[in-house]
Amino acid sequence: MNILLVKLRLPLFSIKHYETYQVAATLPFIPPSTVVGALVQAAARGGLCEGDCLAEVRGWIYKARDVAAPTVKFPVVLKRARGVLEEGKLPLSGEELGGYFDAMVREYAYVAEKAVLVVPSAEAHIGRLEKALWLLERVGDTESYVSVRGVEVLNARPCGAGEVDVAVKLAKVAGGAHLVVRAGDEDGTLSDFAVPLATGGKGYYTPTKIAVKSDVFCAGDVAFPAGHDW
Repeated sequence: MNILLVKLRLPLFSIKHYETYQVAATLPFIPPSTVVGALVQAAARGGLCEGDCLAEVRGWIYKARDVAAPTVKFPVVLKRARGVLEEGKLPLSGEELGGYFDAMVREYAYVAEKAVLVVPSAEAHIGRLEKALWLLERVGDTESYVSVRGVEVLNARPCGAGEVDVAVKLAKVAGGAHLVVRAGDEDGTLSDFAVPLATGGKGYYTPTKIAVKSDVFCAGDVAFPAGHDW
């Protein structure tokens, strides 16, 4: 079985918790739904899909999972001139300018380098997925730009029972330190994920390994569960 592994330089991303409002806390990992959304945008821009690109790209992907990496979260105050867009005109005075700005607190995660595992639904989709991965532009909010350092097509082989270093559905977990995070899966359905990270201090997370209730496949340095329910 062949899989794709994309390596990204971020260095910052912000993917808002679904249940926060005024303070936009970020998820500590890139959820599957965000990876799929980024690939849809890349595929559309690259002319790799037609019509309903979301449905088409979802059909290419079996799994799209974040690989654990050291992560630091911190808040940022963002000040944006939303009024220019809302009013459709520029302010005429300094006093009027003040009303065009608003501010919000948004949390960001710092990761020097991030890898994402993509398991295609069929070998025939690998070529288009590889091209789309090279065209990735951002993962998260408008400031979450990425640089693609490399895309590899790797052969995944069974490596027995063991531990994985990718986010998995919580029901798949047999043991190991992890965070429980509610996020969207590849189809956009909210699910409880076990993310292989442990709190190492205020806002700092270190990678861990998660034992799963199945055999494991290995590809390069990445291990992920066998089967269909992870």
